[in-house]
Amino acid sequence: MELIRKHKPEWEHDVIAFDDLRVIRDPHNPRYRQGELLGDEALLYQDITLAKLYMPFAATHSLQLFHDGEGAAALLPYS
Repeated sequence: MELIRKHKPEWEHDVIAFDDLRVIRDPHNPRYRQGELLGDEALLYQDITLAKLYMPFAATHSLQLFHDGEGAAALLPYS
């Protein structure tokens, strides 16, 4: 996310989407389910917060979460 802000021209107007919310181990992540991933899949867990992903874009984008399946999110530019 930081690379987008740093290197992508006019990122303020872009829709930014990311998926696999289920691997973001954040108690404020509505898609995270402790113990859902087992064995080798458990290595996919990321200890980052949704806030850390979103905050660099908070002034220009809103955060939309989709809980179905593996979970996804979109950062939508304010009009």
